Amino acid sequence: MTALDYTLGVSLIVVHILALLPPPTRAWRLVRAALAPFIAATWVWLGYVPLSPKSQDRWGVQLLFCCFAFRALEHLVVFTPEFEVYRLRPAPPTPPNGKRGKLIKHARHPKLEPEPVPAPWTWAKLDWATSLWWSWRGIGWNYAPPLTESQMRYPSAYDTPRAQHLRYRALYLLAVYAVDGLAGSFMHVGMPQFFISHTLTYAELDTRQRAVVSLATVARILASLEFAHLQLGLMLVSIGGLCGLKGELWEPWGWPAMFGSLQDIWRNPGLNYVWAQAWNQYFRRMYQIWAWVGLGEGILRLPPSGKQLKTWVSVPAAQLAPLAPPTPPASPPPRAPRRAGLWANLVKSVLVFTFSGVFHDISSLVLLLDALGRGESIDPRHVISLAPFFIVQPIAIAAEALLVPRYRAIKRARGIPRHGEGALLTLAERTLGFAYVWVWLGWTAGWFVEGMARLGVWRVWHPLDFQVALFAPLWRVVM
Repeated sequence: MTALDYTLGVSLIVVHILALLPPPTRAWRLVRAALAPFIAATWVWLGYVPLSPKSQDRWGVQLLFCCFAFRALEHLVVFTPEFEVYRLRPAPPTPPNGKRGKLIKHARHPKLEPEPVPAPWTWAKLDWATSLWWSWRGIGWNYAPPLTESQMRYPSAYDTPRAQHLRYRALYLLAVYAVDGLAGSFMHVGMPQFFISHTLTYAELDTRQRAVVSLATVARILASLEFAHLQLGLMLVSIGGLCGLKGELWEPWGWPAMFGSLQDIWRNPGLNYVWAQAWNQYFRRMYQIWAWVGLGEGILRLPPSGKQLKTWVSVPAAQLAPLAPPTPPASPPPRAPRRAGLWANLVKSVLVFTFSGVFHDISSLVLLLDALGRGESIDPRHVISLAPFFIVQPIAIAAEALLVPRYRAIKRARGIPRHGEGALLTLAERTLGFAYVWVWLGWTAGWFVEGMARLGVWRVWHPLDFQVALFAPLWRVVM
């Protein structure tokens, strides 16, 4: 990518944010809707046309820029953010029981309250719109994903000192670089016939080799996601400290860990927990809007459900800024709520994971077109390389949703209270659930690991990265 490409990308962000400054009147909503297709199309163009020296960057950038395109359509066309989302702020200390006395403080887990939408054409509205764009996971907003216990602790708790947060996250970034270097150098030195030339397929590997190549793939995927998150977080939290800025973009609490810990999964074993909380939530809002709500509840008319389904929840009028557009969106007629059953949630889960698989395979198409441009022969069927891994996940999630309640019912019938099973039974349940999660993910990962290698995601078209080249001699000695 050239300097012109970067300038164009920054310009798209600025235009997107500025489009949210005016009041959400009918005229300004039409202006937003007119801008949205051009912004979205340019993001897709930026993800495809400018070349990258590494296929991994090419694959990841396309995904991220397509997500930005969907965000432009969401904010500027599908929804009016002033009516559909709102920021949450820590509530000020309050006297106990509403009486005068010692103030009650909520330092580590403060009580949150909605923030009024700022008036248009103000610096406060600019800050509001900037946070809406940059809060990719929705941290600090009403649609934020549910965080795990480890993500809410140090170094991202509300009472974590800024200096400690920066020092801890900087050291963690160095560790991520080391892990990426170890995994990347192994790909180029230890198993180049699988990852680089791909003369050896996943089906030809034995069990030990499959485990090793899967771990290397997962390590590099995790590292690539962590790089953007850690670097952006360190930069913005540092700027917030230097300039005295407050809010989710500028303080440690707005940058919790990207992933839950293994301890979280051990305490809450289950694929639903892994995908809904422990895994990164970069694309959660997009999947929720377009697949779970849009396709499932909008087109198929399935009953609403979901722990964090707050897309349709508006801020009470008393909590909004005084501004009221002359033509507010018409409210849908009320209807009796229906409870979403197992099959309704299964259908919506299939829609979400299928959407996710197709979304990830957009980058597969880009890499195949690159190979075609280099004169290589391609198999059109390989455009669906990664989707199978995602499409099969609802099968295990549905089995989990079907069996776990029945198991809990059996325990209740025998007088065993929930969360009071005793140490031995708790250990057995966690061990079985933990093993089930990783056996399932390890078995289904073959589609993803093979697809990434077959597409050439790990090839490079220039000398190896510094951290990869740094660890290459180690693998030459070991191998």
